[in-house]
Amino acid sequence: MGWDIIDYDADPPHVNGDYIRDEDEPVRYMRELLDFFEAESVDTAFWHTFASINLPTTVTHTSTPTWPPSASARSCPTTPSLPSACRYL
Repeated sequence: MGWDIIDYDADPPHVNGDYIRDEDEPVRYMRELLDFFEAESVDTAFWHTFASINLPTTVTHTSTPTWPPSASARSCPTTPSLPSACRYL
């Protein structure tokens, strides 16, 4: 998962190496599972975390804990409960 590449012991927490973010990878994975879900009569599948409120976004994405694909929306350091407040980043 995306949050596995975060150094939580650092201050502030940051991504622990050089990674390439691939937004298409989870989409490919989900598409591969759709036939399986249909065959097993699965009506619903929870796919993604909406926001990692405990990992606020910063401007420099490579040092940002929410840079890994672990959530659909970013949260702000000043208003983590309002992900939409970070739309300008």
